[in-house]
Amino acid sequence: MKQHRLTFCFFFSFLFTWCFWIGDALLVSFTPFQEGDFLPSLLFTVGGFGPGVAAILCLGKVRNWKNIRCFFFQHEKKSIWILLLLLGLEILTFGLSSLQLNSQISLPSVPLLLLQAIILYGGNEEPGWRGVIQPLLQEKLPNWLAALLLGCIWSVWHLPLWFIPGNSHQGTSFLVFAFLAVFTTFWLAALRNQGGSVFFCMILHGATNILLSLFVIQFNWILVAGLVVLTVLSVWLLRKQPPSSKAKT
Repeated sequence: MKQHRLTFCFFFSFLFTWCFWIGDALLVSFTPFQEGDFLPSLLFTVGGFGPGVAAILCLGKVRNWKNIRCFFFQHEKKSIWILLLLLGLEILTFGLSSLQLNSQISLPSVPLLLLQAIILYGGNEEPGWRGVIQPLLQEKLPNWLAALLLGCIWSVWHLPLWFIPGNSHQGTSFLVFAFLAVFTTFWLAALRNQGGSVFFCMILHGATNILLSLFVIQFNWILVAGLVVLTVLSVWLLRKQPPSSKAKT
């Protein structure tokens, strides 16, 4: 049954998302619509909910308000400090390696952008990836290997975005994006495994997206060192996982 759930989550996430994102690509490529217009933006946004919809469907007969609330918000107290630690290290890594803010983003708008990123543009994927798929993968593979595999799959899931003319992801090569996605997967996996709720993972995912947009990212030794520290810490937390904090689905 769990094998079927894992297969279903992967299949549904790709099918749902790619239908919308390929539709977005075709619409922008062969009609007068541009990526920033309402209909293409709607297709892009809805497509990002593929993993989250798959997660809710996987709850099956236990899909009631109480269980959904526990699924999203149940956490251990110490995971709050892990969330803050990872966020702090991310801010230091991206901020110190850049020392330059993106002039197209005003600081007063950051809280609203963060809320959007948590709910609509990144964080909305977490119920699927970290809420359901990661725990199922970890039942079959060592935690670090499950995170590595999921990071690679997560990268490929984003692939249609590089075929949508004008999409913001095209400002970065897919290879660079894939490497960063794998790093990020380790951070999110560590947070989840140390008792972090799905909602905490949504916050970390959304904040990561905002930080990557807020700073003009520079490839230098500070960035490399920060990514290494974050990932080594995450691998250590994955190895140190206490039985009581195992993510539940």
